[in-house]
Amino acid sequence: MNAVVEPTLERQKDAVLATTPDSPAAATTAIMDNLRGKLTILNGAQQGAVEWLTQGNPLSLGCSLDNDIVLRNRTVEQLHASLLLSPENMTIRCLGGIVVVNGISLNVGESMPLTGSGIVQLGEISVNVECVAEPALQGHAVKVPAQEGLAEDADNQAAFFMPSIDDLPATINAPEVEAAAEEVALAPPPRHFLSRKSSWLVICSMVAGAWVVWQSGLFRPVESGLFELQPALAESSFSGLQVSQFGAVATVSGFLETVQESRQLDQWLDQTGLNISNEVVVGETMAGQVLDVFRVYGIAAEVEVKEGGHVVVATSQPDNIVLDGVDESINSDMPGVASLTINNTPPLISEPVTGIKMDPGKRVAMVVSDEPAYIVTEDQSRYFVGSILPTGHRIASIKEGKVNLEINGVSSTLEF
Repeated sequence: MNAVVEPTLERQKDAVLATTPDSPAAATTAIMDNLRGKLTILNGAQQGAVEWLTQGNPLSLGCSLDNDIVLRNRTVEQLHASLLLSPENMTIRCLGGIVVVNGISLNVGESMPLTGSGIVQLGEISVNVECVAEPALQGHAVKVPAQEGLAEDADNQAAFFMPSIDDLPATINAPEVEAAAEEVALAPPPRHFLSRKSSWLVICSMVAGAWVVWQSGLFRPVESGLFELQPALAESSFSGLQVSQFGAVATVSGFLETVQESRQLDQWLDQTGLNISNEVVVGETMAGQVLDVFRVYGIAAEVEVKEGGHVVVATSQPDNIVLDGVDESINSDMPGVASLTINNTPPLISEPVTGIKMDPGKRVAMVVSDEPAYIVTEDQSRYFVGSILPTGHRIASIKEGKVNLEINGVSSTLEF
């Protein structure tokens, strides 16, 4: 007798978990993840230039070459700013001089958060900064809706363990049912049982490998975050210097007397791993630069540089006419000089000299009438207008090969 077996298919509730559609909060989070900063120079020689700023990477603006954006304008020489983009806003910080953001002045070390857009003013240069939410990048895999994907997977798994009613014959004989039961009893374990054992073996292997790697210290987290420059500098031999730090960008300023101290400071700063702008004034370097200017004018001088870039010069000239030209040259060509003080002590009036001493080493070898005019002696010494010759004569003027000399109010002319 044939038995009719009609298999039934039970579907458990909540077998497939359907996710809710994307909410507005999820869309807002996606937009914030793609937030970027856009900088546009509005005027000057670089007008129209655009630079993009990514989250977490600070970007510096200034006149020096170590900035990320180098502004070519003389009014920006002492100004320095940094921008940092976060998921919430863009933070603008002043690192040097005075930076104006939307009409608000920021001094050194001050910062200002900015949402949307704004204008950053550095000297005569205006920079428009704004936060831009970009769409997702192309080339990503197309996402299947969560409900459809999970439902399809659930149907496939159910079909594997329990065929559809349409795929079964209308009637099944009883002997066939008993044979099928014996075949199921003798069949090997389903694949999902073997996959579970394999999964446990893989997990145990991964845990053991992770423990070995962790003990090696390769992925050990750094104990501290960014290097704090101010406390470390205060405990070093350079405690008298000033520091302005914003994230991984810092500026060091102050005064050091010798070049050797400056080299030691550079070595110390290189070990911090920060992007540091070294604006320290070195006394020896500045004194040599000032002394070179006086030598061009043929003036013997003693130079002393004090803290803050204040220069004091001692000279001994009969008048201050030439010194006025030196003062103007130093103030225009050396912006690092904060102030220049020239203490001139005129030499004592010597006894009248009847004639020029015939010193073979001081014979005139060449006369240059072009500005700055000077004469060259046979020992390759140069004497400019206003210089005192070893004979005591002062060069009053050099024109068209004629050298006018003065001594004790008496003038004489040498023609070449």
